Amino acid sequence: MNSTNFKNFALFNDFKQSKRKFALFFIYFIILSPFVSSILTIIFTLCAGKPMVIGPSYMPIAYPLFWFGFLCIDLKSFFNKKDLTTIKETNFLKKYPEIFCLLFMVIWVFIATATHEYPSFTFYHETLYLQTGSYFFITLSLCFLCGVLITDRSILKHLAIAYLVSLIYCSFLSILFPQGDMLLLLAHNTNWASMFTNSNHFAYLLCMGISLSSCLLLFEKKKATKIFLCVAMTIFMFTLIMNDTLGSTLATLIALTAIPVVFSIWQKKFDWRFLIPLAVFVVFSVALTPLAKVYHSTYDESPLWPQLANLMKEFFSIAEAPLAEENMSAGTDRWSKWIASYNEICAHPIFGNGIVTSKPHNEYLQLAENFGLPTLFLYLSAIVIITIKVLRHFKKMSALSLSLYVTVVTYLISATFGNFMIHTSHFYVSILAIAISSINVDIDKSKLSFESKTLPKDSTDNSSGEAHPSNQTPNKHKVKESQI
Repeated sequence: MNSTNFKNFALFNDFKQSKRKFALFFIYFIILSPFVSSILTIIFTLCAGKPMVIGPSYMPIAYPLFWFGFLCIDLKSFFNKKDLTTIKETNFLKKYPEIFCLLFMVIWVFIATATHEYPSFTFYHETLYLQTGSYFFITLSLCFLCGVLITDRSILKHLAIAYLVSLIYCSFLSILFPQGDMLLLLAHNTNWASMFTNSNHFAYLLCMGISLSSCLLLFEKKKATKIFLCVAMTIFMFTLIMNDTLGSTLATLIALTAIPVVFSIWQKKFDWRFLIPLAVFVVFSVALTPLAKVYHSTYDESPLWPQLANLMKEFFSIAEAPLAEENMSAGTDRWSKWIASYNEICAHPIFGNGIVTSKPHNEYLQLAENFGLPTLFLYLSAIVIITIKVLRHFKKMSALSLSLYVTVVTYLISATFGNFMIHTSHFYVSILAIAISSINVDIDKSKLSFESKTLPKDSTDNSSGEAHPSNQTPNKHKVKESQI
């Protein structure tokens, strides 16, 4: 690296250091929020002399306050950042279209909110754990922007590990208090929900934890970290089975089945170790059935494989007669909710109906129903762009990037049966953001590597790629110098 590049590097560090530190602090704050909730609950309870719950649903309320810090720390530099490499700077929109799609999605949410009959209701709902209005997207956008600002690969991996540590803590809470009889619950309506009100909500996080820990375990070299990942994967699988949420369990099964295929293609060879996570999960799905009643789980009443068989039966029944009355209860009443949501989307296709308390148990329908089809289109466009990037540069992807991408896809499958929730979606958006950052880092690194191979060895700062005339030396002079 020449002196000019060193100067650019120093300037870049001075220019970005404060914002990146803020972004890193905020992402860690989100990922470790279960610990923060526990500490605050204990402090407030001791001070008040009575139970004072500061559950995960409360945490995102304060997130918009962090916007002040984010906006005050050189926001302009984020949109005008320059590469540290010799790659020619490209248009930001061309280089990061997925980021713009997601940001425009948030903008459209506010445009749609302004058109609704009761915009204040759409903006903020008084029932805390049902809060998924426009205010909710302010907090998500901050999570996302902070996540994509982090480009150091070691920090990205540390964030992934931190997520697993946080999820282990939540899993232990559900194992110790399977019936939810603990102080941390703001509301409670199912067992095995940890601090997340409903078991379905907790399962959204568990399926991501299983995918992430399983993928990282396959390529981890440090023995201590490998043991940690193995323990984490085992705890998450046990908790998810006892949690008994079919949608997330199905998403996990699909992901664990795809992992051997994805990584065998990536490595250009098959390794039997790729099958270990899937084998462990299948064994757990059968072996844990007798323990379900002991741990106050409903899994003994509806084991995984009979549930899957019934799901396939319902699928073929719906395919034959979608609107038949007997099919309305399919998927634990989800089919009827999806049809109702579809009708609402047809009635309000552009801006949605703004009824943010509507929960169709499908995040894609939920987006379109509440804020219009453009919102859903922008969200899916971002996902498609990310997928295209991964496929185009598949061989250049790192194990970390592929692990994060598989984790995101696992959640996207689970989202077909779930809802956006204020106490869970911030974890997903944080993982999505660092996945996008890691993927783009890999792409930039591969381009830099390609450029360094194509540049002439004797080239200097001349942009044409030719050696500067003053640096050219006749052959005879080179011979004399070599003889010296």
